Amino acid sequence: MHFAHCYRRLLGRYEVWSIVCSPLILSIVLSTCPITVYTVAAQSRAELESAQKKLQEKINLTSKLLGTVTKDKAHSLTELSLLENQITTRKRLVKNYQQELVKVKKDKQSSKKKIEHLQERRDRLSRRYAGILRASHRSSFLQNRWLFILSSLNFNQMYMRWQYLKQVNTAWKKQLTQLKEAEEALDLKISELASLEKKRTSVLKLEKEEQHKLIRGLSKQETLLASLGKKEKELRRELEEHAKARSKLRTAIEKIIRERTGSGSSTAELPLTPALAKLAASFVASKGSLPWPVEKGIISRTFGKQKHPALRQVTTVNNGVDIKTDINAGVRALYSGTVVGTQFIPGYDHMLILAHGNYYTVYSFLSEVTVQKGDKVVTAQQVGKARSKGGIGEVHLEVWKGRELLNPSQWLMSIQ
Repeated sequence: MHFAHCYRRLLGRYEVWSIVCSPLILSIVLSTCPITVYTVAAQSRAELESAQKKLQEKINLTSKLLGTVTKDKAHSLTELSLLENQITTRKRLVKNYQQELVKVKKDKQSSKKKIEHLQERRDRLSRRYAGILRASHRSSFLQNRWLFILSSLNFNQMYMRWQYLKQVNTAWKKQLTQLKEAEEALDLKISELASLEKKRTSVLKLEKEEQHKLIRGLSKQETLLASLGKKEKELRRELEEHAKARSKLRTAIEKIIRERTGSGSSTAELPLTPALAKLAASFVASKGSLPWPVEKGIISRTFGKQKHPALRQVTTVNNGVDIKTDINAGVRALYSGTVVGTQFIPGYDHMLILAHGNYYTVYSFLSEVTVQKGDKVVTAQQVGKARSKGGIGEVHLEVWKGRELLNPSQWLMSIQ
């Protein structure tokens, strides 16, 4: 009778052990960790915030240049190009803020659902743990563990009871740990939700501020366009003069490249030695990651054909990119190479050509050149200074492959 009673007690305690270590409880604990989902969302928002920082830096630089550019008719186009660049950048910034607001909203919804699940799991764990305590309290054996062990019929049963009590004790501790972890996970997710709401409020405020600045910029742009529209003859004359200067620059570049090939043919290619071929391959491999020719700059005119900012139905051509920068800014080499030519071109001022195998980078709008033909230069080495026009600095950059013009923007390191 005594053995049967002990067996029933032991069976009851085994049921408690089964409850504590049931697959349901384990699955509850294993699924209470919210970190993975939140981390992915945080990384996505971090990327947006990084882009916002870079866009804001670009806007700040444009504002600085707009504040120093000469406010007269002769430089209205420069002011307009800077303003248009700022408007475009600000539109991107507003869009970025809007994208982040969408992500924050989704993250909030996800957090709310996660909180509901965590609350349910915490309550379930609490109920089960309370049940274990009640079952334990009803057991006189577990209230007096030594009595439970010493009342064993033999040594083997005593050892089994001791092992059993050890397992039950471990199970209780584990259950308490799981319950604590569930509570901590719930507190963390609630804190994250509060942080998301704070972030949403902050981003919404920034987005509205940028919207207002964008409206003011567009209004200023309309005023400038109206003013420039009255100077059509003057603008067309400037375009003709610039086209002639561009033609002279291209002729000078092609002549220097032709002389380097050692052939009078306009189609002859430069024979590459193993060293030059390696340099060219290295230059190509760096496409998209080359440093800018100035430490800080804004591309005011892009590569190729584009509509004139003030004259309707007029298309202009740019063989490279025009970059606005600080006055007296140093001009740097995009990549290691050799100086193969320097020349003064009216309209483009000092011009410098660096060779990188059969690739060439051309720098003009320079107030001075600080290297000579034949010099070896390294990446980011200063080779000259940007010219000053209208109170700000500017540089014209071109990239060539043999006699083929390439888009410099595709070679430069992105600042967005």
